[in-house]
Amino acid sequence: MRRPIISLNSVAAAAIFATVTLLGAISHADCPSAETMRELVAKMQLERASRTAAYGYPVPDELIAKALEKVGKPYSKREGIRVDGVMVAPVAAEKIWRAINDEVHHAEGYLPVKFSEVVEGQPRGVDRVLFQYYKKAGIGRWWASRVEINSKMFKATEGQIWELTWRDWMDEVDRSKPPIRDIAGDIRPIVESRGSWMLVPLAEECTLLEHFSWSEPGGALGVLQALVAAGAIRDTLKGITTMAQEHHCSVDEAQPFHGADGQPIKP
Repeated sequence: MRRPIISLNSVAAAAIFATVTLLGAISHADCPSAETMRELVAKMQLERASRTAAYGYPVPDELIAKALEKVGKPYSKREGIRVDGVMVAPVAAEKIWRAINDEVHHAEGYLPVKFSEVVEGQPRGVDRVLFQYYKKAGIGRWWASRVEINSKMFKATEGQIWELTWRDWMDEVDRSKPPIRDIAGDIRPIVESRGSWMLVPLAEECTLLEHFSWSEPGGALGVLQALVAAGAIRDTLKGITTMAQEHHCSVDEAQPFHGADGQPIKP
């Protein structure tokens, strides 16, 4: 039986789920030494990423320094309703990228969501609107996010930075159509949300993951304040890495994946 694991950009109700065992007996030999990784990262202009360029939040240098020292261990920091998470995973960047973009399977145990569907745009495409909701014991929230692949970032950094961003789209999405119509009368939408995934390939089978999220669920919904808990983001990093390893997201399915450059990934 697959254990519930936490992942992806929707940052919803993650802390409600149980923590997952991280990467078991996987070897970390595919990652360079900590010193080599520090040298690689020092040459990259991570401040060009959207978290800083678009939202004004500094790069979490302290977390990155810790993650480079211990492959496979996630680190996080919370400031108000903003949470940063960083991890170095012994997994190829493309595998992690496909897991992040594979909305078709997000409600199959890899995400703490009851439902996950692209309602506008092409699934796994460069620009789409993702609808998800979570509900347990009569408590829940739904959200619609405008998800975009930042191909300009990939090109500007010559492939050093892979980035996927999202922002709330609750006011713009058509609530009169299913599946949103079927749930919108039952639970409330969150108030605001924005964030990004950033991947930095450090070796063929070694990737620096950085997850930034700012989310306000709204109302006196104490349990969902755990959305922005540091522990929830650590579970998110672990979960998306596990999904990249367990769930083989094929590039030759009917809906092709798009890479960080915005182009379809060929089989």
